[in-house]
Order: sequence, then C-alpha cells, then structure tokens
Amino acid sequence: MGYSTTKYVFHYDDILKEDMNNCNINDIRNAQFLFVDDFYVTDGDFVKKNDPILKVSCDLLDRNKFFVLRAIQDGYIDFYIHENDDKEIPSIILQDMELYFLYENEIVKFYSVPEIKIDKFTKNKCITWLLVGGINRYSTPANSIHVLMENEGNLHFSIEHHDQTNYIIFKYYRNQISLSNPFLIIFLLDNDEKINFVVENKINNNGLTILQCKISQNHFMELIKNKLIGIRIQSKDSINKIDSVGFDPWYNGNIDSVLKIYIAAFLNAIEEEEITIFEEDDTTNYSDDKCYVYLMHDLTNGFCKIGISNNPIYREGTLQSEKPTIELLAKKQFPNRKIAKSIEKSLHEAYGEYRVRGEWFELSDNDLDAIRKTLSN
Repeated sequence: MGYSTTKYVFHYDDILKEDMNNCNINDIRNAQFLFVDDFYVTDGDFVKKNDPILKVSCDLLDRNKFFVLRAIQDGYIDFYIHENDDKEIPSIILQDMELYFLYENEIVKFYSVPEIKIDKFTKNKCITWLLVGGINRYSTPANSIHVLMENEGNLHFSIEHHDQTNYIIFKYYRNQISLSNPFLIIFLLDNDEKINFVVENKINNNGLTILQCKISQNHFMELIKNKLIGIRIQSKDSINKIDSVGFDPWYNGNIDSVLKIYIAAFLNAIEEEEITIFEEDDTTNYSDDKCYVYLMHDLTNGFCKIGISNNPIYREGTLQSEKPTIELLAKKQFPNRKIAKSIEKSLHEAYGEYRVRGEWFELSDNDLDAIRKTLSN
C-alpha cells in the first residue's frame, strides 16, 4: 500500500528524565501499577513526534508523582487503553504493554480488503470482503460496516458484486430489529438528499435477516461527494421504521472516511479486475468498451498518475474520495481497452525512471506538457 503503521509498546526506558515530576525511574520501576491520570489527545487526533499524549502517575495516593509520555513519531493516534467512565478508577499500564497505534493517515487505519471469486458455472467474477474498515478492536474483524440502531439494534451493510450487478447487502438479527416487512433502506446525506435502496430480495436464515438492494454508479458518486449522516429501515406502508443512532465506536466519528475509503476499494477492484457491470438498460464492459488513457496530478506531493479507465471523470471521483487533492489533467479516448493498455504501457516505460510506485510518477513540467500533448484529442 505504501503507507506505514507503528505500534507502540511501553518501556520504562522511553521516559525522559525531564518529563518526570516528583519521581524518578526507580519509583516508576518499583510501582506495583502505573495509573493514567490524563489523556492529552483522543483517538483520531494527529500528533507530532514528542507531543505529550499521556500523564501517568506512579502513586495512586500521591498524584503529584507523575511522568509524561510523548508520541514516538508523527501520525494519527489510536489508543489500546481508554479513559474509564468512572474517573475514580484510572486506566492501568504496565511494562511491555501495547499502548497505541500511529497511522500515517486514515486510509491506513480504515483500509478494506476485497476478495475476488469466480463463479465456476457462469465464469463471472464476484466481489466480497475479507475486511472492511480496518482491524476493529471493539468487535471481531468484520467484513461489513456496523451501524448502531434504535433500541440497541445492530445493522451491518456491505457492497458486493454478483452476477454482473452491484449490490448493497444489509444484515440484522430479528431479535434486535423487529420490522416485519422491510421494504426501503434510506441513506440521509448532509446535503439533505436521500438515497433510497429498495429491497429486491429478502432472506431469513436462523434469525438473521438479509436484505439485498441494487446500488448504482450514481449512488456511489452521491456517497463520494456527500456525507452519510443517518440510515432508516422502513416498511412498505411507511408507518413502521427504525433509525440509526450512530456507528461503530471504532470509526471514532469518521464514518465518512470509512465509507469513502470502502467505496474507493470496491470501485478500484471493479476496474482492476475488468468486471462487467449491468445497470438496467446499460452494460458497462471493462474489456470491450471504449477506454481512456488519463493523466492525473496530486496537488499535495506533485506526483502524477498515468492510468486507464472507461470513465476517467468517474475515476477521478473515486481517487478524490481517498485524497481530495487529486485532479484530472488530460485524457484521450481509444476504441477499446486493449489499445489503451498498450499506450499506457508505453508511457510507463518511457517515464519508468521517474516512477514512485505503481502508476505514480514524479514528472517535470516538460514531461507533463509532453504527456498532455500525447493525450490531447
């Protein structure tokens, strides 16, 4: 992936002498327990190297004996330990205890891993998930997004591809969500627009309800451009309904990032696997249809991407869902993917010495102008 994750394990030797207050290293080593008095930062905060993150006491009866732990490097922090609701019962840390992760960015924390399978009868490719939203410490590693519903109910949904169609699959246990005839799942966006997913297939399996709905490319673009703020499950008569009250605490209020990274992973898999999608009267075949070679630019680091896509504007949107600073500079249409692939390969070889990773290159202004002219219509 090209991104880094660092796990920090507590050691006495990491404590700086100047960060000890009314105590010394022997007091700390000899203490039966060390108590977290204060969290200077919270999950999801970006910290810089040496920023103070924890205040730790080595004497529960004398809170003036404490030391400060600092971040070992830059990154987005995620604690293993958390502040107790009861302030009188502080969290405890020990030597060799895992305290936190530092992620280079949110994409690393909330990454999703698709699983590609081939239907042995139809030879069509299917997309399901090995992991969605990163390694979740609050529940078992999940292959779906977890939504908290009214009355302590739990709803899970995933985006899958079967039989040349994209689906959004909802699952819940009937003893948690009691809705006799679910017909519509509504996504409320921050621009007050709504996405209605009509239930096309319903399966009841040992108390588990599975609802299958189609999801279109327009739906994906709406979810990429806007923020999801709520979900409702509604019966056909619109009388019975259950609303969401939040999302899995692992997301730490970042459901927008989780969902956008998830959608980007799905759409990347669709394109990389050259999967055929059927949407009502339109069939998009990523092998035979017209195809573009495109040039994109990341304004953050100056790197450029040379790639192919059946829809470069759409591709720009999926990449922007991971990194908003990406812009499309040029594109040229070719009769099919095979020809576009050969042009892409030639450009990759021509600028191979400037490759950073994958399809990303560090190009000069002259290189950019040359590629722009090559891809001009």
